[in-house]
Amino acid sequence: YNNGFPDIAINFYQQGYYYGFAKASIIKYIMVIVGGVIPFLQFTLLFFLSLATRIKYGNWYKNTLIYYIGTIISDLLQIGGYFPAFLLGSFVFWVAFYFLVQLQLYVLLGIFLFIASYALFWRAYEAALLKKAINKFANGETDFSFHTSRLSHFFKIQALDLYKIKDFAEAAAKKSIRAEHLQNELITNVSHDIKTPLTSIINYVHLLQHVEDPEQAKKYIAVLEKQSKRLQKLTEDLIEASKASTGNITVNIMPNDLHELLEQAVGEYSDRFDACKLEIVTNIPESARSVMADGRLLWRIFSNLFSNLVKYAQPETRVYINSVRTIDNNIMISIKNVSREALNISAEELTRRFVRGDESRHSEGSGLGLNIVENLVNLQSGNFNIVIDGDLFRTNIILPAKPEEVSTQNPSAESNVFNQD
Repeated sequence: YNNGFPDIAINFYQQGYYYGFAKASIIKYIMVIVGGVIPFLQFTLLFFLSLATRIKYGNWYKNTLIYYIGTIISDLLQIGGYFPAFLLGSFVFWVAFYFLVQLQLYVLLGIFLFIASYALFWRAYEAALLKKAINKFANGETDFSFHTSRLSHFFKIQALDLYKIKDFAEAAAKKSIRAEHLQNELITNVSHDIKTPLTSIINYVHLLQHVEDPEQAKKYIAVLEKQSKRLQKLTEDLIEASKASTGNITVNIMPNDLHELLEQAVGEYSDRFDACKLEIVTNIPESARSVMADGRLLWRIFSNLFSNLVKYAQPETRVYINSVRTIDNNIMISIKNVSREALNISAEELTRRFVRGDESRHSEGSGLGLNIVENLVNLQSGNFNIVIDGDLFRTNIILPAKPEEVSTQNPSAESNVFNQD
């Protein structure tokens, strides 16, 4: 090139072109970078905002790919030993199929495929049997049955589980029917027990309205007072039975001296025991004296049991009240007496509401006493049971012993007290 003006102009143009092209390329790269970075930053921001929201609600991992893969693996592992067996069986099948094809053993291949098809058909047949039984059970039918011995191990386990559910459902149905029967019996009994004093009150009020003799009027008023108190007692027992059965009672567990509490309760009922000519014999040893209980509720328990003694114990007999320490460090209080009437009833039925030992229902009891006792004992983490042997009637109250007085000696010697009738 010469140093003339045209050459200088051309050189200047070329340099400007290249500089402009480079500048344009830089701008293009910047635009590409900006155009890619901004969406990336937006996506990152949205991702972290979504992650923060999920972390806040505690389910941030549930929509991740890793979670889905882990769920699938977990579901497969839940199958237990069947999934590895399935993988092994599939591997053996395809290896055998490959070698039979390669060796052109088509007869053996046909037999192999027949066996595999039969196995698949049998599994489908087992699944159909199980599905049919489940459909019957879902429709309320419980008379289905099939031979589990012919099923494979997997379907046999499912069938046995179905039979267990069937047994539970039948037991629940029987329990529901029994509860309905008890409810009807309860309504009948409570209606009878309320109707009797109420009818008497209505009749004597009617007589009192027409009587002119003051002495006769006093007798009618005395009967009215007696029947009113009977109705009041029944109402109070109903309320207490309801509270005891629902646990709507404040329980304050603390150490109680069983000997002192029994002495006070026996003293409270001494006049009524004397009227029935009942001799109370107590045996409360020092080792079985302190119990963990609510003194107020324990007093109510003894009151109900002693009230039953007055109503149902055979006159001119002894009543034995004993306590022993059991092997599991509880105190068992036993009250034994001879029944006035024949006890043609089970111990379980006696603890139901409005059930009495005398089916004629001539006694003035409400039939709630033992039911209240059972519920009050249960509220104190105890146990209550009844033992009937002919005319012999025994109630056992089991309550926790005072912790610091837990004995390590063998209580078997004291337990022999219960074997003495």
